[in-house]
Amino acid sequence: MPDPRVAHVHRKADDALDAVRSRITCRGPGCSACCRSDVLTHPAEFAALLPHVPEAAWPRVEALGALTGLERLTAPCALLDPDTRLCTVYAHRPGVCRIYAVVGPPEDCDTGRGPAVVARPAAPVAALAHAMDHALPGGYGAAELMVDLLSRALRARGRS
Repeated sequence: MPDPRVAHVHRKADDALDAVRSRITCRGPGCSACCRSDVLTHPAEFAALLPHVPEAAWPRVEALGALTGLERLTAPCALLDPDTRLCTVYAHRPGVCRIYAVVGPPEDCDTGRGPAVVARPAAPVAALAHAMDHALPGGYGAAELMVDLLSRALRARGRS
């Protein structure tokens, strides 16, 4: 059963982004320029998405674990399907993934370096932080890098 606290946080993030949706220039499904491994995720959110991580993602998690520094943080998220560029845990994605938005020309994303202007609009960021602070243990300050949470989960599975 989904954690109602996580569902509440995600609803708040979705609602806040909907309020600024007219300014967003993202192309939609398959555009994954913003989907990097440096996403901050609350442990409660991670616990909710972990059962939905497909088996095919674990080798990508292992490969990310071998990277260091900036290369590790700017690598594509291990939860992206490499063929479709779609998020394999989209329905369970963390709040931060829900509020990323491109507000510049979407063609800038085609460079392979990611979008020129990635924004986390102020209202959705504030709504996400407020919801986390009031609903989840430790609040937004307890968030960790997704790549680190995935690497620990991989070790717990006895793979790395």
